[in-house]
Amino acid sequence: MGKNVIVSFEGDIVKVAYISKKGKKFVVNDALTFSNKEFDSFLQKEKAKEFIVVNNFRESFQDIFLIPPVKSKYAKNLIEAEIKQKSPFEDFTYTYRVVGEKLEGNRKMNEISVFVVKTADVANITERFITHRKLVKGIYPHIYAVASAAPFEDDSVLCVTESSHSRILFLLKNGKIEFVRAVQAGAAGISDADLQSINVTANYCKQVLKASPSQIVLLGGLCQNFSATTALDIPMVCPLKPANIKAQNDVYLDFIYPISALKVPKEADVTKKDYKGFYLSWKLFRFSAAALIALAVAGLLFSGYSLMSVFSEKGRLNSIKKEIAANDKNTLANYNKRKAEFESYKGFVEASKATAGMPVLKNFLTSFADAKTDSVSINTISMKISGEVLNTHIDGAVNASPDDATGGLQKYTYYQEFIDSLMKLQGISVKQHELVPKQRDFKIDLESK
Repeated sequence: MGKNVIVSFEGDIVKVAYISKKGKKFVVNDALTFSNKEFDSFLQKEKAKEFIVVNNFRESFQDIFLIPPVKSKYAKNLIEAEIKQKSPFEDFTYTYRVVGEKLEGNRKMNEISVFVVKTADVANITERFITHRKLVKGIYPHIYAVASAAPFEDDSVLCVTESSHSRILFLLKNGKIEFVRAVQAGAAGISDADLQSINVTANYCKQVLKASPSQIVLLGGLCQNFSATTALDIPMVCPLKPANIKAQNDVYLDFIYPISALKVPKEADVTKKDYKGFYLSWKLFRFSAAALIALAVAGLLFSGYSLMSVFSEKGRLNSIKKEIAANDKNTLANYNKRKAEFESYKGFVEASKATAGMPVLKNFLTSFADAKTDSVSINTISMKISGEVLNTHIDGAVNASPDDATGGLQKYTYYQEFIDSLMKLQGISVKQHELVPKQRDFKIDLESK
């Protein structure tokens, strides 16, 4: 997985955690806290290009409703129709979970839990990073991040965490969030007033949701600051730091949102579809302009475009390559400027869309974007489609040091990292590969379906 930089927006402060994976363990290498004003200066100086974001959305909408058990693409249409009727937001983005099944009359229905936020709030986050030439891998609501820290998957528990000047209470049933409630809080930690709110919420879960929490789970720093004197009928627990997370206990509790974000399911990401397309396109641009030219040409040929249009798009892509090599300071100055600039590459984007119309090629492009290419250069990619199978041949070189004292070790290390990342890609198998002896060149054959 390498090193991840996770940013957590928590009211007036921003927390940043640097986390790397070693085997099955996550190591917190560093943890920093900034004010909102200081964060932009941090982004300007930070060398990392991609970030995972956890955000405490001040305005959100959560609900549970029933829809028929239909295919995913139809389910999304039904879910969005329900959200438009019930949520206060005109323009929104959302994440959802199927939390169970329920009989409505004699008909089986799916229970859907949705978490909805305003599109403008999500756009403000992505634009803030793009202004500093940074990309966001995903934006996750803070409750979905911290929910992954609750070690209860086969039970109903009521979790409590704090964020800024509020307490967030959510019902976790079979590992899935069913209900969310935010209440105002005074001082930090758990007080008698907080216990009263917890008790009211637990009764609501029993009477309305027909789910009786077996435990109250305090997450994050709440366990360190407990001033309440009354007691609840439901047992209250503080889960220990997981054994696979290497960090000081106080750091884990204080940075529980960013640390837990690595375990959040990808479907909890609330970035809009157009930004996800922008992110994927830009990763492909940065990966290799030469490789993109080859893929664009292949897509155009498969789609029946004329060679004249291919060469026209190739000229535009060459200009992109020069722009990337020069690291133009104006690149991604702001999101609106980038969107306007992409209009000039509309022909190439249309070519990519034509390529995406072929499922096997679309799947290859989507998966291959996750390959670890930081330490290699791709020179050429040749592709051949046989029925529903795509065979791909890659020629490239390892970016190892020319120094004999270190280059040999670097070469094999970087090459093996690249091969290992290819073997993990969904839908792609490595048929054969070769690193040319006494050189840095390699040849790889892939097969995807």
